[in-house]
Amino acid sequence: MTLRAFAAAVIALMAVTLSGGPAHAQPYTRITNVANPTLSLDGTGSNIGAATAASGSATAQWEIVAHERGITAERAKSFHGHLRNRQLGQYIWIDPRGGNPSLFRWTQDQINLSAWIIRAPNPFLPYYEIQSATADSYLQVRNGVLTLGPRTPGDTAALWMLDRGVLAQAGAKFSIKRAQVDAQQAQVDAAAAAAAAQAQRKDAQARHDNPHIFQDSPAQNPSSTRPNGSVLLGSLSDKGGRPQPRAYEVSIDFCHSDLQDTGTANELIVTLSGADGVVGTQRVQGTGSCSVFGAPVSADRKVSFATFLDVSAIEIETTGGDALFIDEIEIWSEGKKIAWYGRDNLGGWCLSTDANDHIGGWEKAVQGCTKSMKSSGRL
Repeated sequence: MTLRAFAAAVIALMAVTLSGGPAHAQPYTRITNVANPTLSLDGTGSNIGAATAASGSATAQWEIVAHERGITAERAKSFHGHLRNRQLGQYIWIDPRGGNPSLFRWTQDQINLSAWIIRAPNPFLPYYEIQSATADSYLQVRNGVLTLGPRTPGDTAALWMLDRGVLAQAGAKFSIKRAQVDAQQAQVDAAAAAAAAQAQRKDAQARHDNPHIFQDSPAQNPSSTRPNGSVLLGSLSDKGGRPQPRAYEVSIDFCHSDLQDTGTANELIVTLSGADGVVGTQRVQGTGSCSVFGAPVSADRKVSFATFLDVSAIEIETTGGDALFIDEIEIWSEGKKIAWYGRDNLGGWCLSTDANDHIGGWEKAVQGCTKSMKSSGRL
């Protein structure tokens, strides 16, 4: 064998080893439990569980489909995918309203509750953990029953064997989506930096136009009117008489007693504006969750601002397709609620880059989703 032929053989062997087998177009894989190797993930009719399925049975064959909605920079660090059954052509999703055996249900759409994080805890072993993308729970078999729960190191009941080639195909598509997320994140970062720079310029202009307010010596009433008629809200002063910016707190209520999965992992852009344009922009990473299987785990998402400039409007924008339901928005300043929009546990707003992201449980509360919402009327 020549050196060139030997090198080609080594490269081919490495390709087979890394993919878990020779390249193939077969998109389906059996998902078998490590602790109970006779049991595989199986879906027959409305039943989803762990069963001893015959070799080649379509009920125990699964396509791993890359998740393409609601991928944030944080989520892109791990592969997110959906498990579609070959027999039914539908995805497994988690219903947080019911326990086993009704915990798992079927859906025809890729929704957040049907997304899974699939990863190998040990890169040297061909075993995978399958974690819910919406909860800190893992797919596992306990006493012969498919369930969700925590996983501890060395716990093989929550480990699965599957075709690495099938996973690699889905992973390649996910990597493309991840590159798109990175590019979008760069655009968001640039826009936020530009908005922050503009706010700083306006604040500097306000100080220039009103030197009697911002001088270091004791000042008179620090509230003042600018030549364009807008009001400076630096109505607070320190012990030396120097004006202080007014503090605002935006409280976003994203919980609704009749709706599920109302929080988001997407980054949100919260902007206050007034007669001078944008006066403050804050970027926050998601909201957390209202509850996990009925247990409350999160309060309202709060965002703080401080500005000398007039404030008359608020805008909240999402950066992705992980839908956020906003039930009510309150704005507080100096310990007083100065404005609010919406009503608790009634209709609200759905924020998502996917206009149809409300479909699947929010139809009675909203008619569709938009990328942003903006208040109407003066605060």
